[in-house]
Amino acid sequence: MTSTRDGRATSSARDIRADGRYGQWAVLRPDAGREPNNPTIRVCLCRCDCGTVARVRAAQLATGRSRRCKACSYKARRPHLDIMPDAAVRGKWAACHSNMLRRVTDPGCDHYHLYGGRGITVCAEWQDGCRAFLEFIAAVPEHTDLTLTLDRVDPDGPYSPGNCRLASRKAQQRNRRVSRVVEFAGALRLSCYRAPPSNP
Repeated sequence: MTSTRDGRATSSARDIRADGRYGQWAVLRPDAGREPNNPTIRVCLCRCDCGTVARVRAAQLATGRSRRCKACSYKARRPHLDIMPDAAVRGKWAACHSNMLRRVTDPGCDHYHLYGGRGITVCAEWQDGCRAFLEFIAAVPEHTDLTLTLDRVDPDGPYSPGNCRLASRKAQQRNRRVSRVVEFAGALRLSCYRAPPSNP
């Protein structure tokens, strides 16, 4: 018995048997031949949990260097790829999630007093990692429009699926708590103002 650098216990390549499990690999045939360019290297025929069948070096299975197929390894390095394949779209909304949490939870954030400082919260499912948030965003057909922003329907309510939508910046400005509809020259217009600071 040996161990890998990160402490995982392993066995020798000689100990690999059929039906053995190594990460997401299930061994179908422990001796599926040798490497074409190096006959001293034994390879095994394995099936990944995703269904991919491939030849994997026995030594890499034993040491834990190979734990899944290439496609699953790629997804593992990019855990939200299945939700949003487009990198630009995924990056925008992942950053949105990070900024949302910071505004609500970090007193050192410049805008904390407008969010967490006045009681705005983030629902539990969106606090626990980014995945649930991205799933909510991905369910909106227009989420690939990079000009849209996350908007709370009730400006005094929480960040949650029931109180959030995607909106243009113009629509978001109309929904600000300092926005008021006023009558001017016989027409209704939107007036945005900044409330004066209260006296200490």
